[in-house]
Amino acid sequence: MVGNLATVVALACAMAVFHSESARAVDVSNEPEAPDALSQNPEVHIIYYDVRGTDVDEIYKAIQHSPARPRDADGQKADALTTTNYEWRWWKDGHGQCDPSRAVVTLKADVLLPRLVSGVSPDVAAKWKRYILNLRIHEAGHVLIAKMRFGDVMAAARSVKCAAISPGINAILDQIALLNLEYDKKTRHGELQGVALE
Repeated sequence: MVGNLATVVALACAMAVFHSESARAVDVSNEPEAPDALSQNPEVHIIYYDVRGTDVDEIYKAIQHSPARPRDADGQKADALTTTNYEWRWWKDGHGQCDPSRAVVTLKADVLLPRLVSGVSPDVAAKWKRYILNLRIHEAGHVLIAKMRFGDVMAAARSVKCAAISPGINAILDQIALLNLEYDKKTRHGELQGVALE
């Protein structure tokens, strides 16, 4: 049997100061130059929504008005969104009875990030790279919260009868959701981690 429940966590609203710039356009890599906490996590699947612009003002407006821009758990628009998903499966013992002690839990995380797909000046490219790096750091924090509570989810799955696994895990997922809200409050949705396109 399989149980499944997604915990939506979020965010990073980039409040930014913008400057128009002009220079020769360069392509921007949306991936970090060195492996980071997101790229080193096999549980993480990164999904992008494309934005275009030649200066930070245009890029900011493209992010703000993108139909693909996500909403967080409170329904607020965000620049990025992390969705964690725990899946659990339990097996029958040699007598055909469900055995919760053999429950297996897996964690996967989808991280939705903006991706700049237009050429920009070297100065704007540097600002974009700083913004996306800090955004990735913020979202990696949401993934870390889910990973830190993985043991609790596993313990809940293995400590009750099979029919009670989902309610037991749901209580922990509610706690994880609160931890993510506290994280966003503490970091001001990434602002204190440098999530700003300026």
